Amino acid sequence: MLNFTDLTNESILPKVNLNSLPEIKISNALKDRLKQMFESAGDLDNVKIMDYSSSIRNRKSGNTSIFPNQYFLIAAYFFDYATALIAYFSFFDAKIRDKKDLEQIIYEKEYDRIPSELFSGDEEQKLFIKFLRVLGKDFVNKDKDSVKSRPTIDVFGSCVLSKMNVPNASSSVLGETIYYLSTNIDVYKSLKEELVQERILISSKNAVGFLMDVLKLTLKSDSDFSQLAEHFKENQTTLRVNGFAFGRNVKQLPTRESDYDLSISWSYNNNRYCAYKEIIPQSLVQDFFPQYNDSYKNMYRLEEKDGKFLMFEVNGNRFDRDVPTESVLDYSQIIYYGVPGTGKSFQVDEEINKAISKYNEGKTEDNKISYEKQTTRIVFHPDYGNADFIGQIMPKIRESGGVDYVFKAGPFSQILRKAYLNPNKPYFLVIEEINRGNAAAIFGDIFQSLDRLKNNESSDGERIRNEVYKYTAGWSKYGVTNEEINSYILDIEKNFERDSNIDYDSDDPTNAPKAAIKIPARGMHFSINSAIRLPPNLSIYATMNTSDQNVFTLDNAFQRRWEMKQISNDLAHDDPAADTTKQYNQIIGNTNVKWGEFREAINEIIMQSAEENGLSSMEDKRLGGWFITPKKEPNAAEGETPTITKEAFAEKVLKYLWDDAFKFDRSKHFGEIKTLEDLTKKFKTDGFKIFKDESISKLSQQNGTSAAQTGTPES
Repeated sequence: MLNFTDLTNESILPKVNLNSLPEIKISNALKDRLKQMFESAGDLDNVKIMDYSSSIRNRKSGNTSIFPNQYFLIAAYFFDYATALIAYFSFFDAKIRDKKDLEQIIYEKEYDRIPSELFSGDEEQKLFIKFLRVLGKDFVNKDKDSVKSRPTIDVFGSCVLSKMNVPNASSSVLGETIYYLSTNIDVYKSLKEELVQERILISSKNAVGFLMDVLKLTLKSDSDFSQLAEHFKENQTTLRVNGFAFGRNVKQLPTRESDYDLSISWSYNNNRYCAYKEIIPQSLVQDFFPQYNDSYKNMYRLEEKDGKFLMFEVNGNRFDRDVPTESVLDYSQIIYYGVPGTGKSFQVDEEINKAISKYNEGKTEDNKISYEKQTTRIVFHPDYGNADFIGQIMPKIRESGGVDYVFKAGPFSQILRKAYLNPNKPYFLVIEEINRGNAAAIFGDIFQSLDRLKNNESSDGERIRNEVYKYTAGWSKYGVTNEEINSYILDIEKNFERDSNIDYDSDDPTNAPKAAIKIPARGMHFSINSAIRLPPNLSIYATMNTSDQNVFTLDNAFQRRWEMKQISNDLAHDDPAADTTKQYNQIIGNTNVKWGEFREAINEIIMQSAEENGLSSMEDKRLGGWFITPKKEPNAAEGETPTITKEAFAEKVLKYLWDDAFKFDRSKHFGEIKTLEDLTKKFKTDGFKIFKDESISKLSQQNGTSAAQTGTPES
């Protein structure tokens, strides 16, 4: 296995402007890991990782270094290069350091004399020698008559800093920080994952329009496409814009103005740009995207997915956005309703798993998401209130004594924060039995945020640089002021940054900017005054029974803000490909009566009973297909239809019919039986003979169940 990467390959170096880095705030969890990393180095102490700056004391020199947390962002950008570089130093420390004969060879730069047996192969040896030749930094110095290897951390830091436009004198701590991170790869990965984020800028199905928007945004960072032009030769061009061409042979490009789409044109730096009409999506993706991504690595990224062209901005490159964005993630806000046992919760899980599978397509295992991490599931009930759902102020005893009053976030606030912090990942809030609690009271003022923006709609939000930020499809149409949730998001986030471009309230009594943050993805700005909105990556699913007893009514204003989907109470019984076939064909005990047929017959009787007793809300009294589900016996054959035992049927189905569905006319359905205990005992011996309804008796006879079979106790 080859351990080395060719460090002369420019693709492993980031292309990022280090002169315009945003202010970085480190999460509490990462602060702890960084502090532990530095302290475990042995020669550092008094480590302080604060929100926007850090300090470290060197025990040997006694000097304390104070540096901005942008250093961590720079380190994150240089992850590929640093982790490739550290492999060479690890090899040197293991195979050469403190071996005088080898150190002498390195000092004399006679690299061809390095023994080949040190390497796992010729390619590894060639790369190591190439590294030594182009390093520009000496590994080994001579002190009087002896040679000695320089400390790894010093040489490593110099190598890294030589690739940056930063002064060595004031940033040696940056090189040391990257060294410590490179030797603690798990911390380094977490740092990169937290700080180097992407947000979507453009989503379009139109190749020409997408390309023009990409070029317009690129010009704001690279005014003459100087980085991109390096990749293109005359035989690789398709588009020509006043001296800039790519995609097809320039010599074949016509020069007539009619060959350009002047409706897609703009001016920048006194140059006029327009689109060539023959842009082919395939060549755009296969030829242009890879070269563009390589040119603007760590600034922008282009990709094609599901028939759309997407442009992402990598966190750290700041500019004014003038291209409307479109949500990558499709949100859902659905209430599934129907008879108990029809599979409403199952349907919710199916939809969530589909969305998660779609997100995970083509991603590595490390980047995939799971149901457990993306989903919060709660149940509404009569005692469930707004404080349980949103959160509430609670007392917290300090270790030093005294009491603090803090906001304890509820499940809604928790998943909302996750969705804000990870805007390119889908999140799901599942509310079971939404009408068993007072939904209007539980949601409170957040109820207004359920109204979402549709396609081609927008809503005014924060004022940025004297322009009002526009929320687009998927966001809440109306913001809701909630100081507790707002402060919770501001205080306990990990991927936000302070934004000096927000216009603050001039009447602020503290006469200082209020805390403000900018979500790296989508460009959504959020300050202490921002209203709460549901983001496009947060879906809400709910379940409810149609006309259940002792529940709250969902008024029309509430239901209007949801998509309503009824789950049918049908089970397939003649389609071998249907998942519900086995459920329909399950046999009840040794009676040969199928569960699906019994359920259809008893549901008709339940509705007749409701009509005869003058009850108008008995629809939910019907038995759903999954009202009872048998356990598969350990020795059951593969594909064998499970059996519902008489005991399970008696204890669950009969109890429900006695206590609930037939409680007003038990004698009509069960004759002289006086108690539920007698009913279940009698069923275990007499089977379906306990039912006085002709349709049930007829059902037993149709399935060939003899009186003896029906009445034989189950073994």
